[in-house]
Amino acid sequence: MKIINKISVKYFRSLHTVEIKDCSSINVISGRNDVGKSNVIKALNLFFNGQADWDSDYSFYDNFSKKRLEEVRKDSIKGKQFVSIKIEFSRPENYHKSLPETFNVERKWFRDSKTFEQSDDLSALDKAKKLPSKLTTAQRALGRFLNKIHFEYVPAIKDRIYFNDLLRRLQFSLLDLTISQNQQLFETANTLADHIEGQITDLKMDFEKATNIHTTIQPPSTVSSLFQAFFISTQTDSGEVALKFRGDGLQSRYIASVLHYIASNSNDYYIWGYEEPELALEYSHASKMADDFSETYSKRSQIFLTSHSPAFISLAGENVSCYRATQENAITDVSNVLNSNNKELLRYEIGILDIQKEVHELYSKEFLKLKSVYEKIDQLELEINRTKMPMLVTEGKTDKIIIEKALEIFGENAPSILVRACDNSGGIGSSGGAGQLGRLIETIHPDDDRIVIALFDNDEEGQKEFSGLSKNFTEYNKNVKRHRNGIAWAIKIPEPDFREGYADAKNLCIEYLFDDGIISKKNERGEGLKFRKQPPKVTIGNVQLSLNLDHLDLQLKKYEKIETGKDIFSQEIINDLNLNDFRGFKELFNEIKEILQFI
Repeated sequence: MKIINKISVKYFRSLHTVEIKDCSSINVISGRNDVGKSNVIKALNLFFNGQADWDSDYSFYDNFSKKRLEEVRKDSIKGKQFVSIKIEFSRPENYHKSLPETFNVERKWFRDSKTFEQSDDLSALDKAKKLPSKLTTAQRALGRFLNKIHFEYVPAIKDRIYFNDLLRRLQFSLLDLTISQNQQLFETANTLADHIEGQITDLKMDFEKATNIHTTIQPPSTVSSLFQAFFISTQTDSGEVALKFRGDGLQSRYIASVLHYIASNSNDYYIWGYEEPELALEYSHASKMADDFSETYSKRSQIFLTSHSPAFISLAGENVSCYRATQENAITDVSNVLNSNNKELLRYEIGILDIQKEVHELYSKEFLKLKSVYEKIDQLELEINRTKMPMLVTEGKTDKIIIEKALEIFGENAPSILVRACDNSGGIGSSGGAGQLGRLIETIHPDDDRIVIALFDNDEEGQKEFSGLSKNFTEYNKNVKRHRNGIAWAIKIPEPDFREGYADAKNLCIEYLFDDGIISKKNERGEGLKFRKQPPKVTIGNVQLSLNLDHLDLQLKKYEKIETGKDIFSQEIINDLNLNDFRGFKELFNEIKEILQFI
């Protein structure tokens, strides 16, 4: 977000005459110590909040430029002792009918005056016919606009008073009564805590994402101190610990999360003046915080910050401006690092920034490498776990695709298995089939230490191989055999109720676990499974006869063989099916679950 385009300051502390141009959503002010960087933040705080320092009354003499005072005394120009801060604003979209695209507001604090004098350029813009409305309308809109701006000043030293004041914005008070003496009020306080807990989910998630620390809100013991007594509890390995007892770095990091939460839940405009956000933070947290400022917080607030950290100085992009503050003869100058005309004169100090940027980039690269290593470790752990998973081996690759889709559709009700095809040709030709599957399941060694199940089609070839398994296999039930080593199993596809007789017809392959409406589906090109009629054969003596079944009942569809289209069916047709379409797999999965009980 950006509503400030330019800041002009006169005679405020070390800012004798300074213009900060080309402001962005994030504005990083850097430079050596004690050159007046924070005076830009304090000038903004004076403009919006009437205070130069946090929670301190404004004093003209404490804040008037010492250099200007020397000039005034020398020239005896007593009437020109003032502090001026002028801001060029960019109009928010919802004011497009009342305010000009850009406009200036100046506030001056004169010597011995308790209030500022405000002026603007609306009259001049009206004369130039640059107002979208009447002058009186624009002036009323300007007042409303300025009242909707909240400047959040975060000092470099974030003491307990500041932190408690910030937390008050998340809390509210009740009557002065001891909660423990009133059960109903006790329940109310807990309900209130739960309500607030639910309302600040975004705040909690943002802080937890940044620090990996879970927080909760705890109810107070007395109602009179409800604002103060609601405290932030953080989760540690040793239990819950109040945030106020954690390190200064974590408390500082929580401030940014709170400010972002407040801005995100308001229709007003928020500007942050944040001094050295990296203080007390280790570099990894500072780096993450800088990314959060750039990628998240700046979308709801315009941010001005001072920093020495390469994590913030190295921020780049259209939403970031970086400024260099220098001081000579007690006068501070602030110039845009990218647009400065005297860049060569700044070469030495820019070199320091480049070194910091190089350090930050090196850290970022190493962090990415480390992240990559952890990802590989996770992948290896996953693969190790997969090597221990029970495995179902199918006759071919299309069977594998269909089974995996069925497992996905069944979700948590599916057996936990890994699926492989005994076709190891890599898609070139075909080396699978019932014969190879039979040979594979015979070779499973008990030292493999995981159950392997061979899934045979309940067709002529599958039934033959299933029946021909060695004597090491004994019948567990009519569709299941178990090897004596206890880890090798074989299953014939069981018949669903709508495929009765298909096993006797030696024609129950996995596609027939779907009903006729599914297996007859075509893709957009009109492609799908193709069938050829395979009438049963009758043998009389030594003569084998094929019967013409064209005139027989449709029940004899059980003899129709799938000729082509299995790839298209498995890769395209089944993709949009639902759980009911896969109901034919229920009995198969129940058989597999029963086997897995032997693990």
